[in-house]
Parts: sequence; C-alpha cells; structure tokens
Amino acid sequence: MNKTEELKLFLKENAVKIHEVDSKRNYWFVRTDGGNYFDAYVSGNYIGLGWNTIPFTKPDEKGCYPEDLIKDLESKGHKQPTRVLNQIKRFYKEMKKGDVVVIPSTSSLNLAFGYISDDEVYTEENITDDDIENGACPYTRRRHVNWIVNIDKARIDPHLYALFRNHQVISDGKSYASYIDRALHTLYIKDGIAHLTFTVESKTNPKALSIPTFMLGLIERTEAFIKEYEIIDDCKNLENEIDSKINVQSPGVIEFLGSATNILAIAVMSIGLFGGKAKFEHTKEKTSGEVSTGGLAGAIVKILNAYNNGKSIDNAKMQSCKKQLQIKNINDDEA
Repeated sequence: MNKTEELKLFLKENAVKIHEVDSKRNYWFVRTDGGNYFDAYVSGNYIGLGWNTIPFTKPDEKGCYPEDLIKDLESKGHKQPTRVLNQIKRFYKEMKKGDVVVIPSTSSLNLAFGYISDDEVYTEENITDDDIENGACPYTRRRHVNWIVNIDKARIDPHLYALFRNHQVISDGKSYASYIDRALHTLYIKDGIAHLTFTVESKTNPKALSIPTFMLGLIERTEAFIKEYEIIDDCKNLENEIDSKINVQSPGVIEFLGSATNILAIAVMSIGLFGGKAKFEHTKEKTSGEVSTGGLAGAIVKILNAYNNGKSIDNAKMQSCKKQLQIKNINDDEA
C-alpha cells in the first residue's frame, strides 16, 4: 500500500468521507412554487414540474417546436410557450441520474441538496382533488431525488444567491458548481484536484489572527508530517504547493485545494489535532494516542508532540482558534 492509500485508509477509519466527484455531472436549481412544495419534495424524495396537460415534445434540429402546438399554447394563455416547452424538455431529457438538485424553501431560508436517483420521469397518479385542496403538490410529472442535506441560508456561500434571481422553474447551476460541491462535501476530489473545507460556524466576527493562525498552524504541522513520514520524496514548502479560498462571513468556510496527497495529509493532521475515532491527547507534557506508536499514527504523535513546547503556534493555541471560530470537525460531513 502506498502512502496516499495509507492516508485514505486512516481517514476512512476515522469516519472522514472522501468523495470522488464526477466532473461531468450537472447542477440544477428547481423552484418550489415560493416554497409551497419544499416540504413535500423533501419528504417525498422527488421534484415536480407543472404544466401537467402540456405534452413533452421534442424540438426539431433547429430547436423549433411544431407551430400548431405553439399557437395552441398561446391561445390558452401561455405568453412564452417555447420557454415552457424547453423547461419540459429539460426535465425529461437534460436532467440525468447523479445530477445535483438544489431547491429553496419559503424566502429561500433553507436550501435542500440532493441527487437525481434515476433516469426516467415518472407520473404520480394518486393525487386527488381533495389532496390538492389540502395543499398537496399537484404536479404529476416527477423525478426521484435522494436528498442529502438541508442547509440554512446563513451558511450558504453568497455567490449562490444569484441562483435565486433566476425566475425559471428549472435553471442550470453548473457555473456555481464549485460553491455547491463545497456545500455538499467536506473533502472531495474533482478533475484531479482535492478540496478540503473547514466550516466556520461562529456567528461573531473572528479575532484578527484566528483564521491565519489556524491555517498556518495546520500547514506547518502537515509539512513536518509529510517530511517525517516520507510521503513525498521531494517535498517543497507546502504553502507553495496548495491554494486556499476563504469566505468568512459569519458563518463561513476555509478551503484548501491541491494535489490529493497534500490535501489528504492536511486532513489527517486535522484528525490528529481535533479528533477522530483514534483519540489523541494533547498536554504540555505529552502528546499520545490510543493507537500504535509506529507507522502513520506514530508520525502524527511525533509531530504534534513537537508543537507542545517552544512553538509560537502550539497545540493549545490551535484548539483555542478552532473553538473561537467554532470550526466543525471534518468527520461531520453530512453528504
């Protein structure tokens, strides 16, 4: 087993999920009639589309629909029949199994994220007039969705707010993929780049040096760990090998990006510092673990022990920064 696989195994044993994200998957924002059907969609594991009586019709090679159909829809009060037909086509043909769906609650106070779980539209036939009068979703055309997580708007990256301004029932969200991926996954690999996100849940402004101290302390330890465990033969300064993105409105995120090996090593050191199934103890006198003192875990113990004394960013300071920022453990991934 190579060192990268050892890192993956250690993370798996400590309940950290590593997601391999398909770069070809699409992302869709689906409206819920002002939030009226948000709960129904989530509890029923589906999304729906209205216009029940308008048939799914394929356009011709130029993207045009039959003229008689357009005129019929216009006579029935549809001011933009082509847009309606395109939305129906998108629901049937463009949305695929494995695509990500995002739906908003009333006033977009919450967003639910999920995956389309099959390739076919199905028809819900067990909807009565009484059901509809009692608030049931009347849309008979539906897609099965496996909902993963429901996130408060306050925890959503502000870049996603632009999605809310699109008034189509179904809108393409692929240009927001990086923000959606980050909301879904704490640790993922996509297009050969690994991403690790630390969620900052503090609702108060962070102290001036809390975030840079947290980041620098984690990088310093990881670089020492990589060299100690000989993970990369020609290890350069880690801070030059990875990128970061910070969005620290309250709450916010700290994201590291880079090669899988480097980012996995940061994740491993985070577990050593802040806890996983392998329990590590940090005191001024010692750093120990309920693990073997050899191998990977032993290297973690050795590095953390070196930061108990005589370092400007010791382990206690790292714990203090984490507490002040209210950073979630990376094994709390809900997706």
